Amino acid sequence: MEVHCQGFSNSNRYTNFLDNPNNFLVKHYIESIKANENCKIFCLENVPRILTAGNGQFKDEIYEALSDFEITSGVLCAADFGSAQMRDRAIIIGSKLGKIDLPKSVLQPHEYRTVRQSFEGLHNDVPNQLDVSKSKEETLEKMKYVQHHLVG
Repeated sequence: MEVHCQGFSNSNRYTNFLDNPNNFLVKHYIESIKANENCKIFCLENVPRILTAGNGQFKDEIYEALSDFEITSGVLCAADFGSAQMRDRAIIIGSKLGKIDLPKSVLQPHEYRTVRQSFEGLHNDVPNQLDVSKSKEETLEKMKYVQHHLVG
């Protein structure tokens, strides 16, 4: 689940981050987990700031609200797992079945994939993989200025 980070600001005027109306989706997610007695595992994905907002206060509030779960959290980079984008994401995993460690990187920086590499091998056996749209001339002109390598 991903939500906006407006409520993560250090200028948060609320005592608790979970009480901030800007964080209502995180609060609702937590309430949904707690309301489901069959929930044994959850995974929350968000911006990295969720782990550091208020010097870690927001993360602590999440851990406290879900204290019946064993929780693991950290920041993972999508490129480390084969995605063609340098995108850091905070991952919070909770389990009532025993600790779940965050996955280890499967790729090293020199192995990161480009968008071009990700598109290689697309075929009609998977619906919509070859569907394309035509870019506007204005967009094509702007794309000429985009560097053709992975920036990290």
